[in-house]
Amino acid sequence: MTKSRILDDSLEACAPSVGPFPHAPFLVAAERAVGRTPEEVRVFMDGRGAVAMVVDDNEIRFAGDGFITDYHAPLGGDPVPSLVKAFNEFSGARYDLDSLPEEAADVIRRALDRVGASGSEEVHAATVVYSRSTQGWLSDIGKKQRHEVRRKRRKLEAALGPVSLAVASGEDVSRFCEVHRSNSDDKEAFMTSAMEAFFAELVETAGALIHNLVAGDRVLASAFGFPTAEAYYLYNSAYDTDIADLAPGAVLLGYLIEHQLARGVSRFDFLKGDETYKRRHGGLPRPLHRFTGTLP
Repeated sequence: MTKSRILDDSLEACAPSVGPFPHAPFLVAAERAVGRTPEEVRVFMDGRGAVAMVVDDNEIRFAGDGFITDYHAPLGGDPVPSLVKAFNEFSGARYDLDSLPEEAADVIRRALDRVGASGSEEVHAATVVYSRSTQGWLSDIGKKQRHEVRRKRRKLEAALGPVSLAVASGEDVSRFCEVHRSNSDDKEAFMTSAMEAFFAELVETAGALIHNLVAGDRVLASAFGFPTAEAYYLYNSAYDTDIADLAPGAVLLGYLIEHQLARGVSRFDFLKGDETYKRRHGGLPRPLHRFTGTLP
């Protein structure tokens, strides 16, 4: 599957702050991960915009399955004509268009309205930390959580010695995936050999990095994510279950947020979901929209 078979990456996403997810390198890897062939991806373009879609059992969706793609957004300054072209091509099909930030959702509404589609819209959420400094973040999370961040660091370092954050090499993907599988039955079921190859491809082609929390030569926890000039997108994480009582995952998270803010980003994006630990670390909801229905 070639890059050009998915989308032209000279176009920007129609929604801001969506990381690598709507772009060719991520989508190529995501489609390969689910075993979809190039011929099964349909790209609709008109010079002003573009969208890549797939159809299964007479239902159309964006390329990049929702369980591994956190943001969807058509590309270009005006992707409505490309979407209308797609909707007309799949007349009579069901549609399920998910993970859309508000700006992208507005584009979908206009395209669905133009073809006269009827359906429903629901909202879920991503969770994002907005701050421009480490001190600003520590202030935002409040006294109680600030105390917890520091207490857990002290406890971990008292047991294992000083810790630090280090960028892993590309060869560490296999180790990350192995540790990830050990964290729970659900994670073991998720991290198949195809998913491991997917994570390796994201490091090779889509700008993903692994950050390790280390004590000496020992890796205590790891984060897999996408740093950009203005944000960091936390895609997945894993920790050493032998020291679970020392909360290495939570300690890693605090260090990682501080590290990313210190390099000048204004957003630390936890991506989909509004779990309690995300809110405790200063995360605020970012609405994501999902449209379902049947095309006329």
